[in-house]
Amino acid sequence: MWLGSETGKMKYRIVCAKPGKLEEQASYLYDNQTNEIWDAEGGLVDFRKDERYADFPTSKLSDRTVKDFSPDEPIIGRSRRLKTLKIQLGMACNYHCQYCMQNAYRDGGVRLANEQTVDAFFEILDEQGIELAPDGQVELWGGEPLVYWKTLKVLLPKIRSHWGDEVLVKMVTNGSLLTKEKVDFLMAHRVTVIVSHDGPGFDLRDDVDPLTVPEIKEAWLYLLEQSQAAGVSMGFCVVISPKNVDLFALKHFFATQFSPEAHFYFEGVVTNDGAANDACCLTPEEARTLDSAVFKALIQEEGQWESLEWRALGLMRYLINRVPADRIEGRCDSMNPKVMVVDLYGRIGTCQNRPTKQFQIGALSNLPAVRNPYFTRWTHRPACGKCLVLSACKGSCPHLTNESLALCCPNEFVFHAAIFGAVWFRLTGTIMLSALPVTELS
Repeated sequence: MWLGSETGKMKYRIVCAKPGKLEEQASYLYDNQTNEIWDAEGGLVDFRKDERYADFPTSKLSDRTVKDFSPDEPIIGRSRRLKTLKIQLGMACNYHCQYCMQNAYRDGGVRLANEQTVDAFFEILDEQGIELAPDGQVELWGGEPLVYWKTLKVLLPKIRSHWGDEVLVKMVTNGSLLTKEKVDFLMAHRVTVIVSHDGPGFDLRDDVDPLTVPEIKEAWLYLLEQSQAAGVSMGFCVVISPKNVDLFALKHFFATQFSPEAHFYFEGVVTNDGAANDACCLTPEEARTLDSAVFKALIQEEGQWESLEWRALGLMRYLINRVPADRIEGRCDSMNPKVMVVDLYGRIGTCQNRPTKQFQIGALSNLPAVRNPYFTRWTHRPACGKCLVLSACKGSCPHLTNESLALCCPNEFVFHAAIFGAVWFRLTGTIMLSALPVTELS
């Protein structure tokens, strides 16, 4: 039987070799839930004996209690002192991205909040004692936020008057509706603008690449210039898809089609139910290209790929400190009680990618009653508990049903296996050749 089918553990035999010495293979045993690694002699590997990692940050995660939850036992409550307040403006969008998880929830129209609504929103925040931590931030989400421009014109000044200029305010947008006038307004209120664009993979988003439209490209370049002048960030958010698995070609795309100063990060690999679309599913060849690109980025250009680096460092933290997987809360920050998704009408939602009206889990007026029956932690998903890359993937999106998760797993596995392989090389100096589950009697 599977090792751990009764104990909840899974072990993998990892065969690896040093570069250029593939005939000299070594074997390790890896427990995917305790994050312990044993060498061929059965000795527990202690990476802290390696001087490179002697000073690597320790972790208190092993000692903490993590709330488990499922639809049957929902996660409950929200803090009044928030790290992140995500304001969901509505689901309306002028794009129809093939993989977008919001497609099933598009608004029939655009409901714009007026000044009275916005004032009432801030009044209830004050009444309930809801505040941001000193390092907190406000995020503005759609749909497409710029569809709600009249609302933003009212909301942004209120945000700044309420929390001051030092609070980080971010907005994720497809950027197609940006103009110089809108850029000036956004910069006057110090908004960090993240433009969603998949580089060579843009055709999964819309028919017309905005970088081919002169007036839009001009507005984006103006945004970059004004962001630099204002001292706020501007960058691109990329979803990895079959069309952009070569990360270095992706980097070249933004440098040549936009600006050599372009900064971008990865939102992740295309998943959700959109992965059922053949156009969104990675082929074996595309998987190999992505694996090679991630390895090169993390090993040959270590520290230069921010959004890959923080994923790699997170996994290293678990492996070096042998943090059990059941101490890992999950990948989505909406699982954090210090993160709140809310609309301007006081409804608390599950996450920014679901409509607050349809997936309301509570109200600002009654925080103790917040109850989220829509999220499922990886501990309630049998496939996650047996997966090699559990500590890298962290169970994918908690909003997914088991049926939807099955559609997402192939792409998720490829991406996180690539990160796992690069981290393995950093720690052991060896290239993974195979990783097979061990079957033995418990």
